[in-house]
Amino acid sequence: MLPMNIPAAVAAFLALSVALVGGVTLTLERANHEGVELSRLREIDRARHGRILQQRPAASSVVDFPVEGTFDPYLVGLYFTRVKLGNPPREFYVQIDTGSDVLWVGCTPCNGCPTSSGLQIQLEFFDPSSSSTASLISCSDRRCAVGEQSGDSLCSSKNQCGYTFQYGDGSGTSGYYLSDYMYLDAVVGNSVTANTSASVVFGCSTSQTGDLTKPDRAVDGIFGFGQQGLSVISQLSSQGITPNAFSHCLNGGNGGGGILVLGQIVEPNLVYTPLVPSQYVSLLLNNFQALSIIPFPKPIYVARLQGIFLCFEVPYMDCDDSPMPHYNVNLQSISVNGQTLAIDASVFSTSNNGGTIIDSGTTLAYLAEEAYDPFVSAIMQTVSSSVRPVSSKGNQCYLATSSVSEVFPQVSLNFANGASMILRPEDYLLQQNSIGGAAVWCIGFQKIQNKGITILGDLVLKDKIVVYDLAGQRIGWANYDCSSYVNVSTSNTGPTEFVNMGQFDNNNSPHYKPCSLLLNMAIGLLLHSNPPPTTDYIPLSVFDKVTYDQHVAVVYAYRPPTPPNATIEQGLRKALAAYRGWAGRLGKDSNGDPIILLNDDGVRFVEASVDRDLDQSVTFCPSASLLSMHPSLEGVVELVQVQLTRFSCGSMVVGFTAHHLVADGHATSNFLVAWGLASRGLEITPLPFNDRTIFPPRSPPKVDFQHRGVEYLSTNFKKVYPLIDHNVEDIVAHKVHFTSEFLSKVKARASSMNGSKKPFSTFESLLAHLWRVVTKARGLNGSETTQLRISVDGRARLNPRVPNEYFGNLVLWAFAEAKVDDLLDAPLPFAAKILHDAVTNVNDDYFKSFIDFANHEAKVEDLVPNADIEEMVLWPNLEVNSWLRFPFYDLDLGSGTPYIFLPSFSPIEGIIFLLPSFAGNGSIDVFVPLFQENYKNFKEICYTLE
Repeated sequence: MLPMNIPAAVAAFLALSVALVGGVTLTLERANHEGVELSRLREIDRARHGRILQQRPAASSVVDFPVEGTFDPYLVGLYFTRVKLGNPPREFYVQIDTGSDVLWVGCTPCNGCPTSSGLQIQLEFFDPSSSSTASLISCSDRRCAVGEQSGDSLCSSKNQCGYTFQYGDGSGTSGYYLSDYMYLDAVVGNSVTANTSASVVFGCSTSQTGDLTKPDRAVDGIFGFGQQGLSVISQLSSQGITPNAFSHCLNGGNGGGGILVLGQIVEPNLVYTPLVPSQYVSLLLNNFQALSIIPFPKPIYVARLQGIFLCFEVPYMDCDDSPMPHYNVNLQSISVNGQTLAIDASVFSTSNNGGTIIDSGTTLAYLAEEAYDPFVSAIMQTVSSSVRPVSSKGNQCYLATSSVSEVFPQVSLNFANGASMILRPEDYLLQQNSIGGAAVWCIGFQKIQNKGITILGDLVLKDKIVVYDLAGQRIGWANYDCSSYVNVSTSNTGPTEFVNMGQFDNNNSPHYKPCSLLLNMAIGLLLHSNPPPTTDYIPLSVFDKVTYDQHVAVVYAYRPPTPPNATIEQGLRKALAAYRGWAGRLGKDSNGDPIILLNDDGVRFVEASVDRDLDQSVTFCPSASLLSMHPSLEGVVELVQVQLTRFSCGSMVVGFTAHHLVADGHATSNFLVAWGLASRGLEITPLPFNDRTIFPPRSPPKVDFQHRGVEYLSTNFKKVYPLIDHNVEDIVAHKVHFTSEFLSKVKARASSMNGSKKPFSTFESLLAHLWRVVTKARGLNGSETTQLRISVDGRARLNPRVPNEYFGNLVLWAFAEAKVDDLLDAPLPFAAKILHDAVTNVNDDYFKSFIDFANHEAKVEDLVPNADIEEMVLWPNLEVNSWLRFPFYDLDLGSGTPYIFLPSFSPIEGIIFLLPSFAGNGSIDVFVPLFQENYKNFKEICYTLE
């Protein structure tokens, strides 16, 4: 269950981290609209709204703005980014569009698709036959059904899941769906790396029409950032790599740009108003033009607007995972200079045909006619006489020779829950030109006739932090200098980091200043219910003695509602009454042999609270900072420590640590399930089987296998570290998500030479694949020997079989070994057979041989367990720990199972952990810490089947 040996400094928190929120990075750039006439900006917005409002009941011209003049609206407002798809990965430039759901790229062959672009980019076409991991989506696939529910997919007579999209601007595309890997770049610490990949369903375009075919602004496809159907955001969320909040801060200065954070910017002056559901428009963040993907620390994504970099973090569904198609709020009134305007409140009422939309992809702001006329009239009545009103192409404008902040009134947009958005004159006026030394300022709000729609775009959103809290179903804002530092939660303990986006460029890692997350804690000692007086003890078995002498830490996260602490505590007491070993202490008997004293001294129980939402505080990245979710282990004597950390949105994190000498992963998972049963008021069944005397040595002993140098070493053993030019600080933990489709391909490939024999298991097949790709990524010498160490549970291997309820350690190791040249030159079945044979050989005979050796020769020679040897680097070897069959996800404390489970992490080069994906669809998450240089090679080939 555990990693290999770790120095004392790190041994307190061994285990695995799950990069659930990968550090994906996108580089976005924005075309500037400084000095563009209002009529042209209206045309930009009109094309934008024609595209995103096409899903509303009034479909095609829902918003009809008067247009004057002509120009190409796509020269402003288009933004695109690069994505890597397939295996081997290829780069595609895709337009970012939050008004649609699906990611699609042009495929070969493609009818009507452009082959060149005026954006100075090289257009590419995806070829499914050239990707070893691509697979078509059939109509019977549940993912196709998901798309059908949102109108994103349809079925052909050939049972192929396809699509046809018609956008409101007249363009369109059709094609079919396939599944393949998307590669997302990231950074760990201050080092540039790339460690996230995910299997996604995307569209393969075989036909394009309308503006999509024009070469002057052609890209490879569209990246839909909606929240329904087959959007990449929805898919990543289902795989556990999306949070549930995002924020932006758009700079109103001449340089433009700003900051975008998927996650929450932290600002004490934020005010919030509730989101209103059941509308049809998606939020638009369409003012950027992306050029490249640049790394940044997980879970922060980096983007650039006119030379200023953005960071954003993909949200988790935390308190409420109901998707919102777009962002509507309840605007209730408008005040000018402190006076509320006489506007019928029904003008702002939210319905399928009306309401107030917050849309940063819209350049200006738009009011329904019934609100626009009183608004402009109030401005005219309040404005200083030092300015002269003029009309310019139908817009109300003014000639001003002094600062507009001195002569124009303040405006307040008043929303539900008492939240007001204060607009300075610069937030509703736009400077157009100058006449005779006087600046021409025009009201940027535009009139929408007969539509009942209010749209708040960049005009009013600039120079403000705007937070979209999907967990709390609310939107907040605060005035802010968006060119300055912002507070962003970037580490998985939730410390706020002050990030100055102007300090980044495409080749540099970020500079930031951390500050701490404060936990309010109550610490106590928890005894089990009615402990009987006893001096009993449990002797450590030979299997306990050769395992790791340290604690293991795991973390669970739960969505609200969650049960009260008292219920969880009472359940823990009852579980400890059944599993008394956990409430005891390690000690020695009269002969000096190690034992577990059943003295019922209890476990450490900590109650903590954080005055922030979970997604602001914990991002579940591979980092020692997850230790804040656990009690301190300094000087600890308790065998179990529990910390319940509650967050302001109602979410809860359970940090659990347990001493490995007491039990292995199998037994510990049984205890956790029992804790859940007791917390729900159910009977704990089955009870643990505690008899550790069931492994007697044979007489005479029969040692048929080599155990010296395997489970035991001599006391003068010295670890010979490989001569490699790396430091342990260079270790990067990489998460790989393998879909069930990929696993099926690996299994078929690994078993392709078995003939009539039973195929290799999924575990054996995947492990053989990983052994080969890690070895190749490390660049080992062909004559070197590489070894794969695999933990093997003995419960089902010993004869007679040991009950599954056995409480203790019952794990030995299998060793697969090969020359590097042999491993890489031979096909995958070669590696699969080596490790299959190695695991098969750790059978009843091997376990009993070990028992005899441990009770006789190991004692006589005074050997020490191999697990006591400290290692931080396994190069050129690997160790594998599989938790695929353990019921860790079954810890239901009364409100359902967790949506996140992960061991906490300390990076040890060469250890591999396998966990079932919490998506529950047969996919597997694998965690591979490697040196950064080797990792770069690994991520390029981890999905390559040879």
